[in-house]
Amino acid sequence: MLSFPTQNAAPSLRGKPPEELPHGLITPPAEVRELVEMQRNNHPPEVFARAELGMLNLETIGWYFDSLCHQVIYRETPEGLEVLAVGSDDTANALQLLENPRSCAKYRMFLPARFRLTFNDPLLGSPRNKDKANR
Repeated sequence: MLSFPTQNAAPSLRGKPPEELPHGLITPPAEVRELVEMQRNNHPPEVFARAELGMLNLETIGWYFDSLCHQVIYRETPEGLEVLAVGSDDTANALQLLENPRSCAKYRMFLPARFRLTFNDPLLGSPRNKDKANR
């Protein structure tokens, strides 16, 4: 059982402007390590070993930013995640600096849950949802 509330992952960051949010190297907090470790027994060891770092990174970036409604550009490093940009203005500027495809390939963009769309979303105009999209 989790010893922390997942919906209040980063309460000290709420309400802060993007420039005051974490930038640079961020490491997984103990709560994220605990959450990932809890998944170990749910998967075969070889599968978990391949996915562990990705799970740790995704949970870490979500821990810091998911409830804050800001997009984030980051890259994975052996020491943790390096946050390059937070917020729409900062990420737009960063994307202009990263025009070179080789440098862009190192970075990833995180979108908070509120911004993520799926193919089931009528806004994307999925053929299955044409009738919904035109309402």
